[in-house]
Amino acid sequence: MKRIASFVLTLLLILSLCACSLPQAKPAKEPTDELELVEEAEETAEAETPEERPIMPDETAPEASEPEALPPEETEPAAETAAEPEPEAPAVPVFAPAKQEEPEIEQTTFVPPSAAPWRIAGEVLDTYIVCEDEDKNVWLIDKHAAHERVNFDRMKANQEPLMCQALLAPLVAEFAAEEYSALAANLELLREFGFECEEFGGGSLILRAIPADIDSGDAIPALEELADKLVTAHTVDPAAARDALLHTMACKAAIKGGWKSDLSELRVLVDKVQSGEVQFCPHGRPVKAKLTKYELEKMFKRA
Repeated sequence: MKRIASFVLTLLLILSLCACSLPQAKPAKEPTDELELVEEAEETAEAETPEERPIMPDETAPEASEPEALPPEETEPAAETAAEPEPEAPAVPVFAPAKQEEPEIEQTTFVPPSAAPWRIAGEVLDTYIVCEDEDKNVWLIDKHAAHERVNFDRMKANQEPLMCQALLAPLVAEFAAEEYSALAANLELLREFGFECEEFGGGSLILRAIPADIDSGDAIPALEELADKLVTAHTVDPAAARDALLHTMACKAAIKGGWKSDLSELRVLVDKVQSGEVQFCPHGRPVKAKLTKYELEKMFKRA
């Protein structure tokens, strides 16, 4: 019994010594703040996550049926495929200036004007132009009659009202009752010829503007002639009456006999007469007279 008791005691002693030598487990430390709780939860989740087991060659999926062989495709170099293309900047449209077509310049050959087949020898009595043609004929041209015809043709061809000039001091003209009535009834027609008139009462008209081609001193005589033509126009054709008025206006605007004229003015008139454009004045009178060399020599008894 003593031996059994001593053996039990010895065994208890050994067990106690072994228990003292083992490290005592530290009690779980309670988290003191939220951060420690979060860290402890993360550590617990990592510990519970099963480790990924690598797939062994034996465990691969069964091989699928091999697809039909395709022709090898041309592959670009690895460097080009690896590098991602840089985004290109948006293209800015460049507008080239429109090419202007230069107008074609027609080359014309300058032809100097040919010498006129006539020559102005002078002027006599400040009324008649003396002209010699290439056939040694002498012509006398009435400059007033020729200019009157030029004015008449121009006024008749012009469909617009004649140009007028305003008077600084309006003119008052008195007429007979019949003439006054004719003029007052045709104020619009007078305006076409360049006369700006108004009724002034008592058989009178006040004249504020006159045609640009006549002088202020000829304005009232021109109105008197127009009034006479309008009075006699009741029994004639209106177109003929208008021509009659144009005759008066062309006459008043023409160069007067006895006036000094510039050589350039005379040249224009001679050119129109010698070309055959002007032959008679509006009243039917001739504008030129011909004197041949034979007639001239006969006058001096040279022929």
